[in-house]
Amino acid sequence: MMLRMGLLCAIVMQLSTASAMAEPGAVIPLEAFFENPTISEPRLSPNGKHIAFIFSDNDSQRLFVRGVVGTKSVGLVEFPMREVRLLSVRWANAVRLLLSGTVSDPNAPDGEPEMTRLYSIDRKRQRLKYLGERWGNRGPAWPTWQARYEDKIINLLPSDSRNVLISHLEFGQRTPTVSRLNITSGRLRTRLSAGQGIGEWYADRDGNVRVAEATGHPGGGGSYNLLARTRVDRELKSVFRSDGSRGTRYRFVG
Repeated sequence: MMLRMGLLCAIVMQLSTASAMAEPGAVIPLEAFFENPTISEPRLSPNGKHIAFIFSDNDSQRLFVRGVVGTKSVGLVEFPMREVRLLSVRWANAVRLLLSGTVSDPNAPDGEPEMTRLYSIDRKRQRLKYLGERWGNRGPAWPTWQARYEDKIINLLPSDSRNVLISHLEFGQRTPTVSRLNITSGRLRTRLSAGQGIGEWYADRDGNVRVAEATGHPGGGGSYNLLARTRVDRELKSVFRSDGSRGTRYRFVG
């Protein structure tokens, strides 16, 4: 009940502020539709005791955490938007948060000017860690050539507080790899390498990869293939195919 009241009060305060700023009938300036929200990505911790959120101000973004009851907001880290633009926040456990962001690639091929990056931070020690820093034993001097997209978390592994399951796309590859990622050290352990055409992986609640989506272009047209396995020790098999003309896709519930 206390949690609901706290969240309700926060919403009411936001609405009251917005109402006070916008007079009835006032013209909203065009720039307002393109500005970053002042507060975004509010996330409740797994134990329900803390809320994390991103605060944007001018040219920077800061990650804040506050208790649900009776404490002030604490700033954990600040990112200049010219270097990193934060996309999302997730709690890996009751103490550590995962941050997704985009960075520019100075050596980008045509049409791919940005890369995604995944960071973690302990709300108590407030030490930021770039998790992809040493992937592939390339060392910290090779941040550009590790992975183009590395922030897709496909399972938080509730029974494993030290790791999450991610899908990441290495440079030079067209299909993503599934790996177990240590959220403190950044160490990767490959679980699955994608077959030709697979673009998305899905895991069950226990962290077992059970479903994949593949696309292709047979005969010059589009295609869609949904693959699944009834048991974790079996091979993926096609359960649905489409030529792409209908745009059929599945969304998973539970």
